[in-house]
Amino acid sequence: MGIFGKGKWEREDGMPRASRGGVLAVWGSPGSGKTTVSVKLAERLTANGNNCLLIFADMTTPVIPYVCPPSDLIGEKSLGSILAAARVDQTLLRQNCMFYKKNRYLSVVGFLKGENRFAYPAYGDEQARQLIEAAREVAPFVIVDCSSHVTTNRLTCNAVLGADRGLRLVRCDLKSVSYLSSQLP
Repeated sequence: MGIFGKGKWEREDGMPRASRGGVLAVWGSPGSGKTTVSVKLAERLTANGNNCLLIFADMTTPVIPYVCPPSDLIGEKSLGSILAAARVDQTLLRQNCMFYKKNRYLSVVGFLKGENRFAYPAYGDEQARQLIEAAREVAPFVIVDCSSHVTTNRLTCNAVLGADRGLRLVRCDLKSVSYLSSQLP
């Protein structure tokens, strides 16, 4: 059983591949490596021929500008425009995914350079839940790179609550342990 908890790893051509995926929420203390782990997991899954949607939920510091250069992405679309919609569905998500030119199995959604949570209208739990459910239908593997702000970032909160699996990361210091114990309730 893999990290997603469903299916086994096998493919007809001998390459390992998960038969079923799910939604994985990667969350934890600030600086614990959430984005690095999320990107590496997506890289590993797509290297084996699995389609993967990587959602960057951080609205304070947009991740896409420092994860890959804009020239490596097809389209320039923002997570903010998805969450600003009255209803989030598969069609809207597909229209707003950016595709990574160097990896045909990977698509990403996140905030763009210069954007933050004030760049778009506020969204609620309903849009966040709809995004997670639409992502399930769009790609077999969905990785949500959550923000450390579980209580104030609605997408992170709903991803942690609605994911099939959660991967919680923490640094080895007292501040991170304190963060974790304050977020668990």
